[in-house]
Formats: sequence, C-alpha cells, structure tokens
Amino acid sequence: MSNDERIRDRRANGRILVSFPVEMTDISFAYPGTAVDLSPGGMRVRVGQAAPPQNTDLDLVLRPPGEPPIKIKGRAMHAQGPFVGVAFAVGEPGIFEAALNLYESTVMKDPKLAIRLKARPTTLDFTQKLYPVPLAKAKQQLSGPEHWIYDQLKPEGTLVWDLRRAVANEWGRVAYVPFALLERGVAALQPPAASVDDEPAPAKAKAPALAQPRRPTMPPKR
Repeated sequence: MSNDERIRDRRANGRILVSFPVEMTDISFAYPGTAVDLSPGGMRVRVGQAAPPQNTDLDLVLRPPGEPPIKIKGRAMHAQGPFVGVAFAVGEPGIFEAALNLYESTVMKDPKLAIRLKARPTTLDFTQKLYPVPLAKAKQQLSGPEHWIYDQLKPEGTLVWDLRRAVANEWGRVAYVPFALLERGVAALQPPAASVDDEPAPAKAKAPALAQPRRPTMPPKR
C-alpha cells in the first residue's frame, strides 16, 4: 500500500492528557493558563479571557505536580476558543531535553499510558474504519475539531477516507484528529463491545392468533 493511501500522525510523539498550571509571558503581558495536553514538542493550554496572539514568542513556566518549576521558551502557534497551541523552542540548547524529560517522567507515572502510547498506530489506512465510543462513559471533553470529527463516526464505523472527503480542504489542518480520538479512548479500530448497560430491548410478545369464526352449518334437508 502506498503512502498516498495512508495518513500519518505528524506529531513526533503522542500527546498525553495533563493538568497543571502554566505561566506564559511576552514582553508586555502575562497569560496564565492550564496545560491540558503535552508532547515533547509542545502543549495545549486552556487560558482565561486573554490569549497570546499567533506567532508570539513566549517565556514559559510549567508547574507540573511533584516537580520543580520548568522554565523554557515557546511560541503561540494557534488559538481556538479557550485553547492555545504552544510549540516549544526545541532548537535551543537544553529546551528539548527539558521538555522530553517532563514528557517521559509524566508517562512513566502511568504504566498503562506508556503501554497504550507504544501500541498507538502512527499510520492509518484510508480504508480503516473508526468506531465511536460513548462520550458519557469515557468522560472526555473534546475540542471543536475533535468533536466535529467524532460526530461523523457512525455506530457501524466510518472510513477514514469518508472523513477526509467530508472535511475537504480543511483536512490538512485536522488530519491529526483521528489519532487524537484513538488516544483519548473515544474512538476505536474495532466495534466497541456492548457493555452491561447496553441491554437489548425486550422482545415484543406475539399477539395471540385470532380464532377463525366458525361457518354456520345448515340443518339437513328432510
């Protein structure tokens, strides 16, 4: 199968869900927020009322629980709703090592997460079907693009190719979303098994057959 028949997860490493305070500052303003996911190359931050403009260089202070504050540099790449995508300045000495150390230490605290990331597919065939996992049971909050793609997933499965066709020209911007849904456990490569909560509807009782009326008999002729 050629590369044209697959999509590749362009992120160097799978993003992991986190929650810790982040301080972002430029030459004039401070933007406090909370990191919601993390990779060695960047993170997504939930901010309050103000967000740094796109392409703004930032000084970052990350405050993960149980670890000393980590000071690195980054850049605001995009903003969507209350979320800001931040890329770390991994080309500068020490920054990539600091970000990678934080990522690896976070993963190692959860062995199940480490196993899941290792098993996570880095490519998907366009003929692969994705199946939705109920959000209420997964207790997940999705971003706008993630929610839009999730809503396209049918219970009987949706081809990756059909997702690409539905998104059309926006596909290059959201091609990571199928991988993100798989990571978060709200999409699956196989039909999710029915849970005990999904009991089948009781079978309808058959209506009793109506007795056929008896034809009247004529008295014998005399």
